[in-house]
Amino acid sequence: MLACVIGVGCGTKDSADPQVIEEQGPPYAPEWDGSEPLGGERAATVVLPQSYSVERRWPLVIALHGFSASPRWIDGFLGLSAMVDDREFIAVLPPGTVGAGDLSFWNATDACCDFGGSGVDDVAYLSALIDEATERLAVDPERIYFMGHSNGGFMSYRLVCELSERIRAVAVVAGSVDADPQACQPTHPVSVLHVHGDEDEVIPYEGGALSGERFPGAEEVAARWAALQGCEEAVAGDSIDVVLGLSGAETEVQRWQGCQAGAAVELWSMRGGEHNPTLSTVGKRAMVDFLLEQR
Repeated sequence: MLACVIGVGCGTKDSADPQVIEEQGPPYAPEWDGSEPLGGERAATVVLPQSYSVERRWPLVIALHGFSASPRWIDGFLGLSAMVDDREFIAVLPPGTVGAGDLSFWNATDACCDFGGSGVDDVAYLSALIDEATERLAVDPERIYFMGHSNGGFMSYRLVCELSERIRAVAVVAGSVDADPQACQPTHPVSVLHVHGDEDEVIPYEGGALSGERFPGAEEVAARWAALQGCEEAVAGDSIDVVLGLSGAETEVQRWQGCQAGAAVELWSMRGGEHNPTLSTVGKRAMVDFLLEQR
């Protein structure tokens, strides 16, 4: 892996060509050495591309793991560290709160997944993390993206509802939203990619309930976002191969047309896909590319 991964400390290489620095503009952040990690006591892992320089602004992808998982797990699941050099972005991988049974979670909706009732304010934590990242790293504030799996997907969607002015796009695998449509009223357009397996038994494609609290299914989730973004009808796109071990291009793509302010809404239905599918390199890159195309 070519990327520089920072948990507690790691240096970055200075540019060897002063002309490149001169052309790129003034420094946008202090040099980063990782000696004081982002996130305070809930320290986030930071992954910088080898070409990172404070003389340009970089897209930021923040990835949220699922219930009981970890930053390392979501990094492997989505393959972010392997892509930061080629796709030229900064990845930040924060941890959820550790609750009962040493299981980590995000307090996203009534359904998922603060099962112990801690009331932790993860919107505040992640908003502060964005603040830190934009102050201490050369982040483009117009290109802040979230990715999330399962509970991390629920949390990503809550952030769109409450911090839409700060987030350009999200990509969610096997997540959902609050059962009440009125609970989400974003004030700015945000692009949304929803990816879901139709054989998911944990967060079913058709929707379901956790701890007696309902959550909507994948098609309802996508339709809600399309309505919130002022989109028109959905059309079928070319199917793609997102899941390893399933033959052919198993993932059906729907794209909504005519969304406001250049927003995009897509639903990728993994036919035969389960809750934790092994994602193909093509699928991982396609998800990240969806985000990076939203400017």
